[in-house]
Amino acid sequence: MLIDNNVARASVNADTGLAWDIYRPVLFGRLERRKAPFISGTMEFRILHASADLRTRLKMTPVLAIAAETTVSGYNIQDES
Repeated sequence: MLIDNNVARASVNADTGLAWDIYRPVLFGRLERRKAPFISGTMEFRILHASADLRTRLKMTPVLAIAAETTVSGYNIQDES
């Protein structure tokens, strides 16, 4: 899958499926990306790892995990959430 917008340009690995009834389609599986630039406002971050796990077929409730880094005034800053 390719994401190309004003925030990021990155290819994403997707291992997903689709379950549905007539009124409620649900996407499930995992989306994952390693090493990609990401721009938020005027700051540029480097994504070290990002994933979204869609664990249930009953409703869309993603579990997100992101590790990124940036450099500000010569300091290397890393964050994981």
